[in-house]
Amino acid sequence: MCLSLQESLDRIDELMKEHPEQVRFNPPATIAAIQAFENESGMSIPSFYKEFLLRFNGGYFCASNLIDSPRDTAAWNSNVIFCLEELDEKYWELCGQKWKMTDYKYLYPFLPFCRTNVQELLIFVSPFLPCVESPVFDAFHESSPQEWGLLYQDFEDFLDEFVANSGAINLTAESDYPSAYGWINWMDLKEYWEDQKK
Repeated sequence: MCLSLQESLDRIDELMKEHPEQVRFNPPATIAAIQAFENESGMSIPSFYKEFLLRFNGGYFCASNLIDSPRDTAAWNSNVIFCLEELDEKYWELCGQKWKMTDYKYLYPFLPFCRTNVQELLIFVSPFLPCVESPVFDAFHESSPQEWGLLYQDFEDFLDEFVANSGAINLTAESDYPSAYGWINWMDLKEYWEDQKK
């Protein structure tokens, strides 16, 4: 059974109390800090991820064989959901490079929120329709945005699996859906939503 976002957040709370050495999530971010990032960047943080940040400002599940390792080492070898400060740093790094989007003339559209245990990024795409939650896409460094695939329907879907599998996540994209680049193309997006309604 899939958990709602609130149920996943509550489950993290429970697991932190049961296994504090393995379940490592940070105290919440502030709404002021989130709004400051959004105002400066022009990006809208997806509402599900924003709710997560207001409960836990990033975190990860530490594998049992890494419990005694330095925290930096454990985090580096885990799937880590970014805290707001990591999100801010990584976004501006990619934005400054116009990473994978050198000819794109508009606001840099990719918002990195997770680093995998093989040092790849997972991203959201800036929504171009109101009240639309971005899916979760891979952003593998050897691929182009036209190839970055849809992994989860949204952050709620992602977090449900992340919590259920103690930090393990699916990195096999769904081939029938638009790529990250396609998500910023209106026609592809329209086709996606029409398919979702069926």
